[in-house]
This record gives sequence, structure tokens and C-alpha cells, in this order.
Amino acid sequence: MYKQRSTTESASSVTEGFEVKDQDTDITFRAQLKLAGFGISLINSQLSELAYITFRDLTLRYSESPLYQTVSASIKWIQIDNQLYGGIFPMIIYPSVVPKQHAETEAHPSLHAQITRVKDDSYGVLYFKYATLLLQQMTLEIDEDFVYALLDFSKVPGASWSETHEGTLCDESLDIPEPKQLQQGQDIYFELLNIQPMQLDLSFVRTERVNVEDKTSSRNPLMFFLNVLTMAIGNINDAPVRFNALMLENARVSMAVLTQNISAHYSQEALYQVHKILGSADFLGNPVGLFNNLSSGVADIFYEPYQGFIMSDKPEQLGIGIAKGATSFVKKSVFGVSDSFSKVTGSISKGLVAATMDKQFQDRRRMTRSRNRPKHALYGVTAGANSFVSSLASGVGGLARKPLEGAEQEGFAGFFKGVGKGVLGLATKPAIGVFDLASNVSEGIRNTTTVFDGEGLERVRLTRFIPADGIVRPYNQREALGQFWLKQLDSGKYFDEQYIAHLELPREDVVVMLTYSRIMLVRAKKLTSEWDVPLRDVQTISKERTGLSLTLRGGTNGPFLPVAEESSRNFLYQKIGVAVGEFNKKYKATE
Repeated sequence: MYKQRSTTESASSVTEGFEVKDQDTDITFRAQLKLAGFGISLINSQLSELAYITFRDLTLRYSESPLYQTVSASIKWIQIDNQLYGGIFPMIIYPSVVPKQHAETEAHPSLHAQITRVKDDSYGVLYFKYATLLLQQMTLEIDEDFVYALLDFSKVPGASWSETHEGTLCDESLDIPEPKQLQQGQDIYFELLNIQPMQLDLSFVRTERVNVEDKTSSRNPLMFFLNVLTMAIGNINDAPVRFNALMLENARVSMAVLTQNISAHYSQEALYQVHKILGSADFLGNPVGLFNNLSSGVADIFYEPYQGFIMSDKPEQLGIGIAKGATSFVKKSVFGVSDSFSKVTGSISKGLVAATMDKQFQDRRRMTRSRNRPKHALYGVTAGANSFVSSLASGVGGLARKPLEGAEQEGFAGFFKGVGKGVLGLATKPAIGVFDLASNVSEGIRNTTTVFDGEGLERVRLTRFIPADGIVRPYNQREALGQFWLKQLDSGKYFDEQYIAHLELPREDVVVMLTYSRIMLVRAKKLTSEWDVPLRDVQTISKERTGLSLTLRGGTNGPFLPVAEESSRNFLYQKIGVAVGEFNKKYKATE
């Protein structure tokens, strides 16, 4: 600490204007709290889990000395998972750079914050000597469906942002309102406030909005063509958005002004990088990503030999470095080119899918693509060929099927609507198959270049199962797995069914699946159904010594479920009773 000399002393010597005053800066109290981690589950009003937030290895430190109070916090890993079924991205936020060793995570936590407060209150302000915030490079991946679900989740009754205000063209009240009294809060003084540079790798994908009620009328032709266009060009992939550091020295501000300045700084930083976001659009082939991959590969040609030469005195290390650099250049070049081609063909295909006006085809294609991501080139060829055959068959079959479906639903007018949809599908679906084939093959080639780079990140856990009674119980991994199987079964055929329970049978890979409308026998590995019996066709269910037997209406013998263990047999029988009871209630209500 420094203390000003007396006036007589200061007059004699200007250069010695201050003298050092000894102060006790030793820490008198220190505390530390460590948590291995915790998770937060966000559940929306439809009783569906929206997101799961994970924090790992949290450390909170507090220290105090006669002069200062210091608080610091660090989080080694931050991850937010998308728990909505049908989502494009399994994770929303996660660190872009995954440490290969535990020591790297220790040295570079995802989030670190520290603030030091001066205990002397005689300054008349809240005095902070030092404050800093560091956020590592993060990836943000969101789709349109999740954005709308998040907006719906934020509609909290009574919250200021949920209030709706009617606009008035002319206010009839001529009274001049009294000016509002500004709330006088204590100012904050920072010797140094430092928010470190940050980078977000942004990805956004338009979707068909599976989990939110779509209120846009598809009968409007303008909205229809706008939807087709934005489906094709509205996707952004890995756009690097960099925010420069914010540093304030000797700043005295109120909390409102500080918040406004920080918001203005980052808004301006984001506005200056709109060209990077547009340059990462899929329909352009993500030129920013292509340039970054190619430039990184060229840099490795020179960096790897230099690294091998500097780090070792062995001559062979130079040759190894040259080989590493050449390999990296080829790998990143192939990755960049195939990624760009995959993005272009995928965007065209997505726009054509929106133009088919066939929701069943769209849902089936979405589920198939989410399950069958090409991991290498051979898998890409297989997935692409299957997609082409499926699209071609749907286009040809729809020409006969759509008019019949339309006539069944809307009569004579529906027949002609079905004819139009069938002709439109015949024109677009084969083209979709061709572009899907090209996209899958190029995506498989791209992923082949990274197949040996290690396992990628995954969601922390499957989506929480919430039963029909609406009671949120502790997380049950078995129920979550059963719900996941049901949603993925037969490429999403039973996506809208409500899961009740499942039971694994003694036969390998065979599961009995129970919903509120049917009983199914499922192959768990392939996620295909061997048979399903709607509850409306069931007459009686008998519990026998070796299992359960179903009798269908008319006295026909139905499938037999072999369940030798008594506890499992009672469990399944009780759950079927619940399903039948609920089904009978709904059936009587509709009579």
C-alpha cells in the first residue's frame, strides 16, 4: 500500500511523493469446495425433457486477507445435450477442442472466473481490484425445432418477457406521465476487468419442427416456396465467430451501464462477422470451412518437419515429420473437399424434401438419416444406395397410393389432391434419392479421414422417460432405453406412440414392447418389429405357467409370450392391464 507524505515532506522532494506503508497481506482464511459434477434436466410444459446440462469437476475457492476477498471458480467440462427426439444435433454446447490427456483438462478448464474485492468500504464504491472471465472455444449446434421448443419453454407465466403488449396507433390519454425516479445503486469500481477472447463455432439447421406445433399454413403458396427455399439455404455449418477481449481499467460504472457496455461490445463483435456466418452456409459448400481445412493442411506440411527437426536431434525425425505433414495435408484436403460436396448435395436434397408435401416420407427420411450416419466410405455407399432405392420406391408407389389416401380422407376433392401429390412426388423423390446418394457417399469419404482420430463425443444419457401421470420420478435408465427403442423402431413408424414398459425375453435380442395402443415383439439390435397386435384386436390375455397368451377377437389364437420367470411375468401382466384399462377408457369416451 502507498500513503501520501505530509505537505512539508512533499515540498522538499517531488520525486519522493509517496512512502511505502507496510500492510499485512497474508491470507487469514481459505476455503475450497470441489464437486465431481452435477446435471440439470430441463422439462417443458408438454412433460418432455428439453435439454440436459452437465458440469464436471467444479472447483470453488474463497480466500480472505486483511485487505482483500478473492473468489474463484472453474468448471473443467460444460456440455448441454439436446434431449428432444428427432433432433439433428445430439449436443447443443460442448468444448470444441477435446483434450487427449487429463493434464490438458486440468490446465485448461472450460470456464474459469476470478474476482478480488477490496475490503475497505471508505471509497464509497464497491471496489474490485481484479476480475477476469475465461471461456474456452465452444461449439454451438442448434436446429430450428430446438429453438422453437426453447422459446416455448421460456414462456413462464408472469415473466416480463412473456407479457404481450397491444400496440396503439394513437394514445387518447393527453396526461403527461410523471418521470420515473431512477434507482440509485452503488457504483462499481474496477482497477482491471478482463473478459478473455472467446470463439463460438456455430451450426444451425432448419428442420420440420417435430416437437412444436407448426402454426404456419402450408396452403399459402408464398409460404410454401419460402419454406422450400430456406430449407435449402438456411443451414450454417461450423461458422467461426470470434469475440475480442474486453478490458476495462480504472472504470467506475453502475451495474446497468456495465451490462449495457458489455452487451454492446459483443453485439458489435457479432455484427462484424456476419460474412463468416454467411460464408459457412451449406448451400455454398461451406467455403470458410474448406479454406480453413486446406490452409491448415498446407501449414502442417511445413510445421511437422520443423517440429521433428527442432524437438529431436535424430535425422530420422525429420523424415517422420515430412511424412506426418504430407499425410495431414492429404487428409485435411480430402476432408474439406468431400465435406463441401456433401453440404451442397445435402442442401439441395433438403429443399426438395420440403417440396414433396409428404410428411410420412419426410419423417421416415429424417429418422433414417439420424440413425445411419455414414462412418466410412463403404457405409456411405450402402446408406446412399438404400436411400436412393427407398426414395425411388416412394415416388413410384405414391403415384397410386396418394390418390387413394386423399379420396379416403376428403372424398372426391381429396382424390385430385392426391393425384397432384403423387405426380409431385414422382418428380422430386427420385431426384432426392440421387442427391442423398451423393451426399452419403461424400460424407462417408469425409468421415473416413477421421475414423482413426478416436471416439467422438456423445450425449451423457438418453432422454428421460416421464409417464402419462405427469409425475417426474428419479431418472431410470431402463425406461429411457425402452422409450428410445420405441421412437427409433421401424424408422420412426411408432414415433407418436406413448411408451409404457418393455421386457427382454429369454431369446437373444428379443423384447416385448408395450404402448397405450399396441403390444409388439421387437428385435432390439436392428430396431425392427416382428409383429404388433393393436389392443383393439385383443379379446383376452391369459397368464399361464410359462408365459402370457393373447386371444384375439373372434376367438382366434394370438401370439404367445414366453416369460418363464414369475416376477417378470407378473410385471408384464400388470403393465398390460394398465394399457388395456386406459384403452377402454378412451374407447368408451369416443362412443
